[in-house]
Amino acid sequence: MTSAESLFWLAAAAVTYTFAGYPILLWALTLWRRRAAPAAKQLPSLSLIISVHNEEDVLPMKVENALTLEYPRDRFDIIVASDGSTDRTNEIAARFAGAGVRLFAVPRQQGKTLTLNDAVRMAKGEVVVFTDANAMFSHAALLHLVRNFADPRIGFVTGWTLYRASRGSATSQSARSYGLLETQIKYMESLLHSCVGADGAIFAIRKVLYETLAAADINDLVIPLRIIRRGYRGVLEKQAVCEETAEARTDRELSRQIRIHTRTIRAMLSHAALLNPFAYGWFSLSLFSHKLLRLILPFLLLLLLATSAVLAAQGQPYQAVLELQALFYGLAGIGWTMKNAPGLMKYLKLPFSFVMVNWAIVVAWGRVLAGKKDEMWAPARRVSA
Repeated sequence: MTSAESLFWLAAAAVTYTFAGYPILLWALTLWRRRAAPAAKQLPSLSLIISVHNEEDVLPMKVENALTLEYPRDRFDIIVASDGSTDRTNEIAARFAGAGVRLFAVPRQQGKTLTLNDAVRMAKGEVVVFTDANAMFSHAALLHLVRNFADPRIGFVTGWTLYRASRGSATSQSARSYGLLETQIKYMESLLHSCVGADGAIFAIRKVLYETLAAADINDLVIPLRIIRRGYRGVLEKQAVCEETAEARTDRELSRQIRIHTRTIRAMLSHAALLNPFAYGWFSLSLFSHKLLRLILPFLLLLLLATSAVLAAQGQPYQAVLELQALFYGLAGIGWTMKNAPGLMKYLKLPFSFVMVNWAIVVAWGRVLAGKKDEMWAPARRVSA
């Protein structure tokens, strides 16, 4: 076997494992497993922290949603953590002071993560729940999240986001489908040991496990990784759901993906010790399969394309693989030219979104290697009534 053939089969195997092999492996390993959260003898006190920056359009709806959630009001407080908002966000939050909502406002924008550090310090609850202004919780979401902490081995619990599709968006339906797949993978990971990361729009931790974050940290990955490093588990609670409207504008979604993946790469590099299977067992396999392979996926895809092009003259299967790639990337290119057209054809959405996300990963690697950091943030999506 030539070196080109070896590289082709290596790339093909890695790509196949990332998309199909790992989910199938999880399914096989968890086929007979079920997880029932133990009944809590007493509900812990809880602080819900809503991260905001210039969220005047959606904050009233979010706070009203929070105030109607099922949880004893004497054990539940709400903090609006405003990171240098310059619109009416702080004024709106202050209106709800009589309902027990506390405003923590930073005068100048310092970044979501640093603002969270300060907000957690003022939280009264034994459990802290993190959320965003445009994420609307299901009525019993808090109860479903918190009941898992009756198990003393559980350090964090994540819910999941159900994305509403935006009309005319090339990426919103893909975000919905991807979100459902991610939820199932995290649930199966939870049955084995711990899920990889949390959903930043809806997740809870024991307050005593919170460690101060750096400005460039991605909180919904770094916090879970640190908790697992300390010997606790993290699980996904399927009944804890929130709803968001996916970003309709492709340019904003691309910027968001670049920012997320830049922070994710940095988190993986700083927590590489968790990839040691002798120390962290099944979680190491999950972290490698769920995060690391996805972060190098664009380069595996380029390798697969290059080697199949070199080997195509030898006939099958190299020629077939090259033709399939050409078709897929051709559809993605058509999707790019039509990205702003209303009613983009369904079969163009998947390849377009796939290529966009992988391009974001390439750009993110470039930013990390150049020493650039993403410390500031701004809301991109909006909730539709």
